[in-house]
Amino acid sequence: VYFARRDAVPVVSLALAFEAGVAADPKSALGTQALMVQSMDEGTKTLDSIAFAEAQERLGATVSAGFDADWSYAQLSALSPNLAPSVELLADFVRNPAFNQSDVDRVRAQQLNQINAELTTPASIASRALTPLLFGNEHPYGSPSPLGDPQVVAQLTPEDLAAFHRTWFRPDNARIIAVGNTTLAELLPLLERSFADWQPPQAPAPEKNFDAPLPTPQQRIVLIDRPNSPQSVITAGMVLDAMGTDDESTLTAAELAA
Repeated sequence: VYFARRDAVPVVSLALAFEAGVAADPKSALGTQALMVQSMDEGTKTLDSIAFAEAQERLGATVSAGFDADWSYAQLSALSPNLAPSVELLADFVRNPAFNQSDVDRVRAQQLNQINAELTTPASIASRALTPLLFGNEHPYGSPSPLGDPQVVAQLTPEDLAAFHRTWFRPDNARIIAVGNTTLAELLPLLERSFADWQPPQAPAPEKNFDAPLPTPQQRIVLIDRPNSPQSVITAGMVLDAMGTDDESTLTAAELAA
């Protein structure tokens, strides 16, 4: 648990971060992670989407899920006086997603529409081509898009999403980050009450294969012809040897200057 006290307003923000993200997507099922995370917002095994929304309104809380390249997360924004029941709602959200067929179908349709939009937008077309060229198809960062392969997304079942959730959303793969108007002494008992009995599955925690070989760097120009486009998009990229733990101030300055 990582905690920072901020008492300017009576609000607590809390996130459960799981080391998953787009990089955890199976290479044979790209898009599973995105569909799973987005389907979590549709309710739990005890609260359908309407009841889940009503519970948030009653508490003045917001519960949602999201992801980036390396992490999948569940987030809570809660009023300090309602923190205890809000944490319980977050725990239900994280531990008991429903993945009802009708909800998954609706979210799937939205995700497929997003993919279709990517396939018709010049900048997105360039991005989808660039990433596999830089990292290769087998590297965790080599997926063309966080939204995945439309043919895969169209076939994913609620059972597929539940299996991915069990594999990656587990207590031994989680970090809790909390910021707001409370204390660690007040927060820890609430977390214990909602999460202490959450046991990881017997299978070992999954790992991403960052040792997958990268393509040999080479200067080249890849042209994607998109007829009748009024403009051209030029995207350039290279894989750096920088790590997230390195001092990236020079790189950040270059991005700001650009």
